[in-house]
Amino acid sequence: MAVASPQRPCFYFECSHGSFRLSYFIPPSELKALIRRRKIADVVLEDFPDGVDLDCTDLDFAAFSDEYGYRPRYSPEALCNAFYAILSTTRAWSRYRGTGFVTVDQMDVALESIGDSAPDDDDDGAGPPASLRKRRGRWKRRASRKSTTESSLRKLKVQGGNPKKHLHEQEFARVKMGKGTDAEEVFSKLHLKQDSQ
Repeated sequence: MAVASPQRPCFYFECSHGSFRLSYFIPPSELKALIRRRKIADVVLEDFPDGVDLDCTDLDFAAFSDEYGYRPRYSPEALCNAFYAILSTTRAWSRYRGTGFVTVDQMDVALESIGDSAPDDDDDGAGPPASLRKRRGRWKRRASRKSTTESSLRKLKVQGGNPKKHLHEQEFARVKMGKGTDAEEVFSKLHLKQDSQ
């Protein structure tokens, strides 16, 4: 049973009370286009025939780049900041729980909106292992920067969002899916089958 997946690159989110996980989905058609333009190793289609779900983390972006020679144009932190700006402009965002998609176009709008208001975190953890005291100091500085950044992002009004609607109800959350069965239906059937055994 084939699962329907997005036809164009997009972002997949999982939110729970203001926290979230963000992934970048690259469909097979986009992988083929990247291969034609020699931007990515062609073995990627052998490894990911159904497309790539790339977590928006430095670790995943770096590993994917090392393996296939391709890295998305924005940093994972910039993407997460842009998504936070989008999320925080929607209805009851701090209590919202759900999953869904955001178009690349809407993320581009959000990235333009945030500009320099959410600079990338400087990596002050490079070099030899630091003492416990120094590591605690770094952690406190990062936590303070994160809090300041999130406060700035919540004040922004990202174009294209409707503050009267929840995140999954936004226009930019409507992503065109390819052929196949809805993922929720597939997993429900698998769960029912597992329970009956």
